[in-house]
Amino acid sequence: MVLVFWLSLWLSTPTLLEHAAPSVLSTDTRAPSFLIEAIEVSGEAQVPEAVILSESLLVVGQAYREQQLRLAMQRINRLPYVMECRFQLKRGSRRGAYRLVVDIVETRFWFVEITSNWSRSEQRADTTNLDTGLVGARWFVGASDLLYLSTESFANWRHGDFDLGEQLTLGYSHFNLFDQNILFDAQLTWSDNQSRTVVLGERPFESENGERWGVNLTASVPAGQNHWFKLVGHYETAQNQLRGPLDVGSTQTLVDVTEESGDLTLTWEFNTTDDAFVPRRGQIWQIGLRMGGDSQDVRALAQGNQVIVGENDDFAFDFRWELYRPYWNRHNMAYRVVAGARRLDRDLKNYQSDRPTQPLAVGYDRERSLELTGDAVYAVDLWGTRRTRRYGDLRLEFKQRAAFYHRSDNVRREDAVSLVRRDDHLAVSTVEIKYRNAWAIVRLRFEYLWRP
Repeated sequence: MVLVFWLSLWLSTPTLLEHAAPSVLSTDTRAPSFLIEAIEVSGEAQVPEAVILSESLLVVGQAYREQQLRLAMQRINRLPYVMECRFQLKRGSRRGAYRLVVDIVETRFWFVEITSNWSRSEQRADTTNLDTGLVGARWFVGASDLLYLSTESFANWRHGDFDLGEQLTLGYSHFNLFDQNILFDAQLTWSDNQSRTVVLGERPFESENGERWGVNLTASVPAGQNHWFKLVGHYETAQNQLRGPLDVGSTQTLVDVTEESGDLTLTWEFNTTDDAFVPRRGQIWQIGLRMGGDSQDVRALAQGNQVIVGENDDFAFDFRWELYRPYWNRHNMAYRVVAGARRLDRDLKNYQSDRPTQPLAVGYDRERSLELTGDAVYAVDLWGTRRTRRYGDLRLEFKQRAAFYHRSDNVRREDAVSLVRRDDHLAVSTVEIKYRNAWAIVRLRFEYLWRP
């Protein structure tokens, strides 16, 4: 595997500047600049012209090199409602000036996304299957405003248990906030999960009425042609009742759980990929910091009215690097490294509901974890190299993942303190088929987990 990794890296194309429309996208960095006196957008029926211009970060009256125009075209290609974007330069009204024609092919205003994931492990003989389906629609209601609505359902077969769930999302996006090309997005989510069994300690319970409400706020601020700072705020509240069997055919509510959580994430991103769904060239760098917390109130209604109150503080650092390179004509290689460090502080109290000031038990945990993951992905374009994205994409991917995980816990219960350390490593082999057209995304994935 190591030999294949380095051989493919050596044989892959060293430049990231290949693309259609060679009159604009030359690989010669010494090419002259083009003074853009006008920008014309063609092919748009639903996407406003202001959205395309805001994403391109191009300004009329300035001169750009060919590489800068290529990066602008890639930014437009990464939009979820654009299938394909091409640039053309035409002569302007005076010598040395040009008109830039941006030709786009849009996706449909409604969309469907289906994913079927089949997983098997060397430690278990059975197979886990998770199927998700999403249906949604988007509407541009102004020059820079977007409304979208989606509903998502999932069915999860795992080790003999069957879970069902659904989620509704209502969102609003505004482009070019304060005339600074800032993207602002707000989401309201509602989800309902129905599980056949939930293991609480050693006893199985049936779960119902598992509702969650969430709010997400995002601001993405460009710091250059390829750099962004993204600030994300998240808040969620949940209610769930766990019911257990008393006799044959009868149940009673035993545990009532109330949860609240919130976090704030700041991410710096550098992105030069040519597509968000199936990139063929470019790279991504991401560095993120996250701070959050949550609280849990667990009331054991059928067990002496005991109450467990937990408060958690969460701090995390995340790093991500991805590289995509063409490999021969219809073949690609991708390399990915993901690292994360996390500290989680837990504070637990157990007391009777009628004596909240006299806890029966007090506990405190400090969990530190470190995770490192590396991927090597080989992809084949099953439709050839000359087909444009207006006809869709069909890819076959083979991915090999190696992961390492370290965790250490400082656990304090009353007067006793203990330190628990755990290390784990695993490998995941995955075969995936991806398909995308103007209105649908379909994924079929098979993976096998094993420990080398």
